[in-house]
Amino acid sequence: MLLEWGLEMGSHFLQEVRPILYTDRLCGVLILASGQTCLVSNPCNSTITRQNADGTWTFIIPRFYDGGTIIGGTKEPHDWNSEAVLTTRHKLLESAAEMYPDILNAEGGFDIITDVVGRRPTREGGMRIEIEKGEHGVTGDGPVVHAYGAGGRGFEISWGVAEEVSILVESVLGGGSVNNARSKM
Repeated sequence: MLLEWGLEMGSHFLQEVRPILYTDRLCGVLILASGQTCLVSNPCNSTITRQNADGTWTFIIPRFYDGGTIIGGTKEPHDWNSEAVLTTRHKLLESAAEMYPDILNAEGGFDIITDVVGRRPTREGGMRIEIEKGEHGVTGDGPVVHAYGAGGRGFEISWGVAEEVSILVESVLGGGSVNNARSKM
């Protein structure tokens, strides 16, 4: 059995790849999507996420070991810009302050460390988590468990994806049916 796990690629690997990263013969196209976040030193002790009425997301994610807090974020399919946009930063911080005012410092603002722009492979049509039966991999043995295409959501959904993958792997190793093994994510 081959386990295929979609790894987030650093932006330096993606600069020469345009406009389609990969076409999956069964499940669509992987495209590049950029995203912008802002790292601040304002503390927050839990992850907070909200989907806004316009379909965008606001999230606050604390980093371990007093590493600051990530305020985000954007998702721009087919956007190759690698530079932070200040108006985007202001919108992100404004939305985070509205969602969770307790994160603001004594002056009512944010202590900005840096802006972060990342590029992530994103699967059009959503993430793929499923078993593909057949002969694959270097040895040509067994099915493939696919888990890729999360785009910038990988950190937030990683525990759920890992749980789904473990269920799929167990269905193969434990003798479950490969034909009906598909994630509900």
